[in-house]
Amino acid sequence: MGTTQGASAGKLVVVIDDDHLILEGMDGLLRSWGFRVISALSERAALAALEQCKERPDLIICDYRSSDGTVGTDTLRTVGAAYRIPVILISGESVPQRTLEVPIPPARVMQKPVNPANLRRLMVEILAQSDVRRA
Repeated sequence: MGTTQGASAGKLVVVIDDDHLILEGMDGLLRSWGFRVISALSERAALAALEQCKERPDLIICDYRSSDGTVGTDTLRTVGAAYRIPVILISGESVPQRTLEVPIPPARVMQKPVNPANLRRLMVEILAQSDVRRA
């Protein structure tokens, strides 16, 4: 348990989803794991919150498809690339590999329904890799 807590302690994660209930659930779950969380209903709201926060986030978790027609790869190219941080796309559909072929940031896809233990494991793996790259 110490390794997981160490990897998550104080890390800033941005969660973007257009469903209030999912945002609330993810916020609570991630905070219980030791993350600091910015929850946003849209890419635009996430960018505004980050500008106000004035901190570089460590990871973005984003729903692949939102009700306004945008897709997570749009967020990957704007928010993720602006901060050069990894993104986890959560999808209820198949995401073609070619949509993820952008140089920065790296993206991983998790299929719905998301198992919390698998999400936590992936987050710790991604953050550990990011820490190694920054060192």
